[in-house]
Amino acid sequence: MKSTTNSVSNLYAVQSGIPAGGNRATLQAVRVGQTFLLLRRHGLGQPWTVENRFVRNDMPATIQVGITAYTDWNNVSIQNEFHHNRTVNTGGTPDLVADIDFFRLRRPAAELTEPMLGAALVTRQAGELRWLTGTSIEPYLGDHAISPYTPPPISYDDWLMSSFTADQLVLPHFTDRSADPDNDGHGNLLEYALGSHPNNPASITRPSFQRLGNTLTLAYPRIRENLQYRVEASTNLIFWDATGVDQDPSTPLGQSATATLVIPSDTPRVFLRLRVEEP
Repeated sequence: MKSTTNSVSNLYAVQSGIPAGGNRATLQAVRVGQTFLLLRRHGLGQPWTVENRFVRNDMPATIQVGITAYTDWNNVSIQNEFHHNRTVNTGGTPDLVADIDFFRLRRPAAELTEPMLGAALVTRQAGELRWLTGTSIEPYLGDHAISPYTPPPISYDDWLMSSFTADQLVLPHFTDRSADPDNDGHGNLLEYALGSHPNNPASITRPSFQRLGNTLTLAYPRIRENLQYRVEASTNLIFWDATGVDQDPSTPLGQSATATLVIPSDTPRVFLRLRVEEP
């Protein structure tokens, strides 16, 4: 662990809190203002250690982030600075092999403030282990900060703004939910639900149909959590309902949802349609 200023640093090795035989570590660094807080965890499901804190008033607002693993320093140190990160060393006596599973960036929660980082108790070199558990910063760091980012759902209005020009946005025949500005037979709300472009008829993602014996299946992409998707059946294209249609509304977003209907033997014909509604 170290912080370097003008090529001068105070490096120390971390040994406390590492289980015997442990070879997996998760490192986390958070910056708020000019304060950097560093955390580590050894093994999956283990508690997080608040390792150290550095205040760097010389750092610009935008910085570069990367991963560097030091090994065989005796041989690497003879290279000039230009070659440190641009050369693959094939000789020497390396004593470390590091495999990186993932590298994730995200903005700290707005509720996490610089004074909160400054007040956190830290372990530092050979100090008493300081745990993240039970602290005021726990809800914003550790496991709470490494989950994949889930962007908020795109609203219908945001989708319109990304699809049409300013002049088109003031015209109802471009923006109404039932409007079909590209004349592909699909209204805006359905195109929004399926992820196609309302002004490009070639972009439509049509539901797919399959019939095996007396079972009819309709598949469609479910990508909007703020909409209700329902498959309905009809024998005359006039009256529609979901009676007898087996469908799972819990299909995860981004996956293909399916609905099936077993056609009664006394039914000469049956139709399926996908209906999309806003709650």
